Amino acid sequence: RRAKLAHSGMRLSLNLSPSQFTRRGVADHIEKIASQFSIPFHLLTIEITETALIANESLLQAEVEALRGKGATVLLDDFGTGYSSLNWIFNVPTDGIKIDKSYTSQMTDPHRRLVMASIAGMCRDLGLDAIVEGIETEEQRSLLLELGYKQGQGYLFGKPMLLEDLDTTQTMARSVN
Repeated sequence: RRAKLAHSGMRLSLNLSPSQFTRRGVADHIEKIASQFSIPFHLLTIEITETALIANESLLQAEVEALRGKGATVLLDDFGTGYSSLNWIFNVPTDGIKIDKSYTSQMTDPHRRLVMASIAGMCRDLGLDAIVEGIETEEQRSLLLELGYKQGQGYLFGKPMLLEDLDTTQTMARSVN
């Protein structure tokens, strides 16, 4: 069962809060746990939440670089809401952002669509991945494709599940396109 993820084509996402970046060695600790469960590090996506609450920015930067150096993908989570800030795109060496589902749920609003188009363009121009959360309908998926998004997640693609329940013959989590 441990090898299921490695051969499924899926990634494993872990949310880390600011309190988990308060001491050096987070990257090594995660690598040790991944190894213990035979999870290839290149299949890990680390999602950093509530970035405004991070007290030691240089330690965060060092740990993010270590995680990326070991092969993990690092994203800023819940982009566009709460504590997220455009400054974190420049201050933390991440691979991209996850756009909060509150934007997806209101995609029919022309102003929201304009903001989403701007975010897609910004990410493209900066070379960042942009993953959209909360895709639940084909209409949302189609609108996101029109705006240039290539990655997303939501109930349209599958519901959260235990590793034991993962059917590797089907691709539950797929890209937007």
